Amino acid sequence: RFVRISRGSLSEILDRLISARRRGLINEEDFQRISSLARRAKGACTGLINYLDSAEEPPPKPGARPRT
Repeated sequence: RFVRISRGSLSEILDRLISARRRGLINEEDFQRISSLARRAKGACTGLINYLDSAEEPPPKPGARPRT
């Protein structure tokens, strides 16, 4: 759940960066550097989400309470 929220936040960051660049609030070099980092982080989140969605849940430990 939290990784999906993070991925959404990264999408918002990318949108804000584009807006800031169009308004001339950041230069092209900073835009390219920051947007590259944000895209890499978003890709990492997507990869982790895909992994978690496909991974089997581990068996419960002996004596552990059931998940609700």
